[in-house]
Amino acid sequence: MTTTLIHHAANRQGLFPVGSLAALQDCVSAGVRWVEVDLIPLADGDFVLLHDPDLTTASNGIGSVIEKTKADLSGLFYRQTDGSISPHALSTLSQLVSWVKNQDSPTQIQLDLKPYAPLTIPVLESLLKHLRPIQERVLISSVADWAVRLLFHLEPKINLGFDPLLYLDLKSDTPRPAGVPPLRVGAYGMLDEHPLSNQCWGNDGAYFAARAEALYHQAPPGTAWYLNAWLLEKALDAGFDWVDFLHQRKAVVSAWTLDEPHLGLIRKLIQQNVDFITTNQAVEIKKELGAQIVL
Repeated sequence: MTTTLIHHAANRQGLFPVGSLAALQDCVSAGVRWVEVDLIPLADGDFVLLHDPDLTTASNGIGSVIEKTKADLSGLFYRQTDGSISPHALSTLSQLVSWVKNQDSPTQIQLDLKPYAPLTIPVLESLLKHLRPIQERVLISSVADWAVRLLFHLEPKINLGFDPLLYLDLKSDTPRPAGVPPLRVGAYGMLDEHPLSNQCWGNDGAYFAARAEALYHQAPPGTAWYLNAWLLEKALDAGFDWVDFLHQRKAVVSAWTLDEPHLGLIRKLIQQNVDFITTNQAVEIKKELGAQIVL
């Protein structure tokens, strides 16, 4: 089996602002297999290609993204990684679709939907309407399992992905954004508010197996799984092969986000037959691992 790299935030060569339409166009034009960009709902039914909820972080704008309309974004530009303002205007989903539908390319696009605004049925219906011309070329992923389930019921043929980080995650020295769950460290040392973490009732491997089983039922059948690479490693070291668990249920698995300094873990996950690895350094990793990796 060969593992495929997903270009995180459409970062291929570092020539364009991460997550922008220009960066995605660079990836699509190069014919990469998979590219990921983030989506945030706007107030008028369109979506903007941004990761953070505040415009200041990645653009020359100010204010909450979800309160803006497409017209409000006029004159706003992405920041480069050094903080300077780029010449690339903030991009919307409608612009992405308008460009992609005319491209003859094998590239598949993962759209990671952020839940900063309530992901109501009207919002999700608007998303599906925008994507209809390129539906076969996209996958919608989200940490919001409720939105993933609603999308499945609204359009069973759409490709979907789920990241359970709001339900189970590793402790980190970096503080979580205020109010973002899980808020409690459970008995097994994980950020986990599920009753299975209230007390130690078995070994770590049994705990991971039980949590994986419970989480599995939060997403529709056929959903792709996007899992923290270090969470996968911790489960594996405890004796539970989460990748194999999902493969037995006909689900594909992507580990995020691994770069060149993490080659040891990348090799370890390739040995576990992980389907995808999300990375900011696809070209560098391909040079190191050769035929084991597909760009």
